[in-house]
Amino acid sequence: MGAAGAAPPIAAERLYAPAAKPTLSQAPTLELAELRHASEGPASKLYGPEQFGRAPRELAEAVNVAGTEAVLSQAALEFSQAAVDMHMSEAQVSKLAAMARTATANPMTADQQRTAELGSIKALRDQYGQGFDAAFAAARQLAQRDPRVKAWLDRSGVGSTRDAVLMFAELGLAESRRGRLKK
Repeated sequence: MGAAGAAPPIAAERLYAPAAKPTLSQAPTLELAELRHASEGPASKLYGPEQFGRAPRELAEAVNVAGTEAVLSQAALEFSQAAVDMHMSEAQVSKLAAMARTATANPMTADQQRTAELGSIKALRDQYGQGFDAAFAAARQLAQRDPRVKAWLDRSGVGSTRDAVLMFAELGLAESRRGRLKK
């Protein structure tokens, strides 16, 4: 017992001693992509590129990401992270990859691009009626929120297609309801 009749203090260091640091030979070996992945935000810690199957890899290949295996893997990881950020489903990522493959295999002329844009706007008006302005704004905001997404949509030629515009309107409105898009 201590001077005041209390039990002697037990040092917190002894109760909660930090674990010994692993030596270099004990450290786990991780690939560079895994290290990058582990150091990203919370979403990337929960969801890896495997969440969407091969679709992010196919999307990277479809938008002509050229380079080594590491570059393609990094691009696939970035697509996965962007998809998680936008709350995309595996089916949506697969559909986007299929659209990108088709668009890069058959690039549109400027006239076809303009016709596709007008058709997309008409489809958006037909689907959302009075809510067209909100849907259009949400789709645009979502596509522009991450500069990589905007670049992928532009580079692949998918950004003006009917299905992509409707998908981004749906996703954008959902993000808006979550309070994740600026008004």
